[in-house]
Amino acid sequence: MKAGKISRYLKALVFFVVLASGSGQGFGQEFAAEGFRGVPWKNDLGRRNDMVFHEKSKNTAYFTRRGEHLRLGNGDLINLYYGAYKGQFYLVLAQFQGSNDREKIKFVLFKEFGKPYKPDEDRPDYVWTKGDTTATLMYDNRTKTGTLIYTYDPLDREASHPILKGKAE
Repeated sequence: MKAGKISRYLKALVFFVVLASGSGQGFGQEFAAEGFRGVPWKNDLGRRNDMVFHEKSKNTAYFTRRGEHLRLGNGDLINLYYGAYKGQFYLVLAQFQGSNDREKIKFVLFKEFGKPYKPDEDRPDYVWTKGDTTATLMYDNRTKTGTLIYTYDPLDREASHPILKGKAE
């Protein structure tokens, strides 16, 4: 292969790698069976350098992440919290405002999880399950605000119902 062709080939390859890696979070990088945005389920959030403690409620500590992109797909987020039960990551709470962002976030969830379960036809709420995870999208038409709750189910069951593990507190 001539030097010119090799150079063009390498430039094209570098361009493709940069384009594919992107900047920030894209589809397939948000949700994973093993965690969210590269943070593994059951990870000790308090020991991570990129996490900032926000507050504690009962057995759940809430963290924000330094440098976090407050977007999900093309939907803008108001807040994004990571929750840890007894130190272990099991919960993501993402808050958004407006039906436009709800639709953009819902699009990401449909692409990632497929058709949802709709618990109440009169409410704009959706539930998706995949493996050991559940995503719940809730929206209040009155206040025009919504929340996405994404959980790692084995720890969520224990956090919500400690009696099931013999750990009532």
